[in-house]
Amino acid sequence: MIYLIFRRFIATLLIFSILCGCSTNGGMYKKDDYQNNEFSVVNTLFAGLAVVGVVAAAMSGGGGGYYEDPKWDYIQSNGQWVCRNAVNGQFMSKDRCAYQPYIDNWPNN
Repeated sequence: MIYLIFRRFIATLLIFSILCGCSTNGGMYKKDDYQNNEFSVVNTLFAGLAVVGVVAAAMSGGGGGYYEDPKWDYIQSNGQWVCRNAVNGQFMSKDRCAYQPYIDNWPNN
């Protein structure tokens, strides 16, 4: 639900930024307005690129969704060290824990 509201807010913000980026002063282009009567191709292109960038960031997850915290776990039953994501407990490749100290961070059940 919040994701949909966020997407609608971003879409509204993007539409507004395109409309405001058309004159040389950064306002919406109007030929009868003395402050915003000069159309700017550069501002319009930058507004379009900003829209594309924000949409691409929103579609890719935007940076903020998934957090990893690789930690070592010593499995007593087989005597091996494994790498786990401390956030969700999923196993990870050992190279993700390469710079972590060999400390058993998980309770042995």
